[in-house]
Amino acid sequence: MYKSTHLARAKSVAYLVGFCRYFGRLVESYGVSQYYTGITPGKGTLIHKVLALASIEFFEKYNILNYKDDNLKRVIDDAINIIISSNMYTWLSAIQQYKAHVSKGTFTDTQKKILFDKVKVLEERLEAIKQDATRMFRNLLELLRELNYIGYIKRIDDVQVLPEMQMADYALRVIGTPDLILEFDDGHALV
Repeated sequence: MYKSTHLARAKSVAYLVGFCRYFGRLVESYGVSQYYTGITPGKGTLIHKVLALASIEFFEKYNILNYKDDNLKRVIDDAINIIISSNMYTWLSAIQQYKAHVSKGTFTDTQKKILFDKVKVLEERLEAIKQDATRMFRNLLELLRELNYIGYIKRIDDVQVLPEMQMADYALRVIGTPDLILEFDDGHALV
């Protein structure tokens, strides 16, 4: 093994093993990123940020075994509103800006149609993200119910939530950021 302080990113290793060893090496060595999304922690897609915020709030407020879909949707909507208010994504705040311009200004019919079309596309994109986040979170909760039912997790009410936590393994020489880690009181952890 080489004597180096370099830690390969887990995503690069996954590309190297599962896709193409040359591409994985190029990504890790030279930073090639033509078909490759961000690997910096906290720079994930919008759905990663929504799920991270929603998981913290949901596991703090609600019972995992007896959740209701309304609570799940409310938590995801709250997470999206937090992200919108932080102006992290310009296209999210653009929805309100376009609506405000149409209601205030005097536009021709063509300009109004263009603005309405932009708002419609952005709202459809946001709705798709909400549906995907709800589906993914619901699948996680169903998995937790099954693990509790078969006895893998004894106490499911006290859980520590660690979303988007950067971790490094110096023995394997890999660094990565799991989407969500759940640590339970009985010593079990799910990644």
